[in-house]
Amino acid sequence: MTIAGGILRNRRRLFIGFLALCVVFIFANRMRGGSLNAMPRYLKDVGTGPKVSELDALLYMVTKTEDVLPEDFDTGSKRLDMRVFASGRDLSKKGWKKRVTEMRRTKPMVVFSKSYCPYSKRAIKLLAGYELHPAPHIIQVDERSDSAAMKALLGRTTGRSTFPNIVWRGKSIGGSDELQAMHDRGELYDLFADDGWEMGQ
Repeated sequence: MTIAGGILRNRRRLFIGFLALCVVFIFANRMRGGSLNAMPRYLKDVGTGPKVSELDALLYMVTKTEDVLPEDFDTGSKRLDMRVFASGRDLSKKGWKKRVTEMRRTKPMVVFSKSYCPYSKRAIKLLAGYELHPAPHIIQVDERSDSAAMKALLGRTTGRSTFPNIVWRGKSIGGSDELQAMHDRGELYDLFADDGWEMGQ
């Protein structure tokens, strides 16, 4: 065997090995794509999106549906399946975008409260003084069957597990003390005015 012949054989083996790897890679990609396309539409949407926040999804559930979280539901530390918040509804990215946009337009502020909590009552009374339209949407968490799961989920998504928890356009702005401080500094009025809310005062 000549040196030149040995080099040619080695190159041929490398080339054949490279082609084999390419075939395996292409086949694997097609199999992966085929399995995704074969999935039901609602499962594909859950697995790849939409990029709606869990908090927005929860806000939609409590303001627009009568659904509740299962009593033994484990909120854990992982992002939840969007079917939890919108069972039987369009789970596509477009569907969620439409729901969140409509929710923020009609329910821009949601107050997670406890009916017996003096701090919750104080915050609700303060907000009532602004005579806002649309009015803040009040959720009495203690009167719901999913109160424990909701408290845990709010703690994970907003960093706040105490009540009241005041959420404005998908973001928690704090509780009673924070709300009072914003009111005293005039920031709460500015927030509502800049956002275009109708106010009675």
